[in-house]
Amino acid sequence: MSAPIRRVLIPAAIVGAFVAGLARWVERPADLAVVVSASHQVPSPPSVSRCNALSSKADAPVGSDVRTIEAELYLAIVRLRTGSSLPNALLVEAASIPFIPMRILGDPSASEQLPVELRVAARDGNADCFLQTADRFPPGTRLVPYADIRQGARGRADWPSVAARFDGAHMWFAFSRALITTDHRDAVVFYERPCNARCGEAEWVWFHRERASEGWQVMKQVWRWIS
Repeated sequence: MSAPIRRVLIPAAIVGAFVAGLARWVERPADLAVVVSASHQVPSPPSVSRCNALSSKADAPVGSDVRTIEAELYLAIVRLRTGSSLPNALLVEAASIPFIPMRILGDPSASEQLPVELRVAARDGNADCFLQTADRFPPGTRLVPYADIRQGARGRADWPSVAARFDGAHMWFAFSRALITTDHRDAVVFYERPCNARCGEAEWVWFHRERASEGWQVMKQVWRWIS
């Protein structure tokens, strides 16, 4: 006869601490707090979305708040994926990518949780693409056209070739332009990060800060795909 099952009651405080620990990132920069991380179904990488032509609209002026904010957000995303130390070879696509509409997820709550000012734009997306600029990235960043990075490879990138041509790079980033509220306290960016060893992801990241003088917090991350 099997032994009776004993029930052990675990104090709620201990359970809460354990769950909170699971929610934290193992490694993140001290000045970037991750509040919530969420995901939907994450299939294999879909077909890549890139602009056929650059937008005819004017880019934000040099020294503008928009460029400063995008520089902060792009750096925050890189650090989310690489830790506090930047990669020796930071490779970024030379043109921004479309902000993929969140409605493709089929879940209205994905965009409805955003600030009201950003909901429609995030839901419907933004196809405008611009050349990236050096002032949006750390010194030494390589801004390279998508076609030149891939150099004719079909399917996944030829990573030995990428590493040989770009200082040992084993990943690269592609960023959309940020959707930013008028008070500069909330913003959303869509990005993709292919990497070797059959890894990578694409996601929307919602950033928030209480004051324009404070650092950004990641309020929510929603994957489009992960591998």
